[in-house]
Amino acid sequence: MSDSTATFTPPESQEALDSLINAQVEAERAKYAGFDDFKAKAAKFDAKEAENLTELQKATQRADDAEAKVAAWEQAKQVSTWAAEIVKDTAVPADALRGSTKEELQAHFEQLKPLVAGEGRRTHKPVGGSGEGGQEKGRAAAALRDLMRSA
Repeated sequence: MSDSTATFTPPESQEALDSLINAQVEAERAKYAGFDDFKAKAAKFDAKEAENLTELQKATQRADDAEAKVAAWEQAKQVSTWAAEIVKDTAVPADALRGSTKEELQAHFEQLKPLVAGEGRRTHKPVGGSGEGGQEKGRAAAALRDLMRSA
């Protein structure tokens, strides 16, 4: 055996054994002296991480909402531009067109065009009122009176 190895000497009494055990326990406790502080700090960190994640989720939601509004506005602007192009040099107002695609707007324009194109001419004469309509009403009334007399 070499001189560098320590030899074990047993404790002489129970108090000496208790002292050795207590010293060992205290040494182990000293290793973990700040453990409760670390646990508290870790819990705070986890709470802050959760809060930051929530803030990130809120920011992401706001960004998604803003992008949706921009997309809707751009779509409305595009539809308005298409409508203006389609009705150019016609009597059909652009805001009368309905649809969300250029094809839908064009189809609706084709439906409205004959209605608006004949706007200046009438296909029927108004009943009642002045002019020929009033004379026709008078003649019809006279014919009805004649019919009633002869019956």
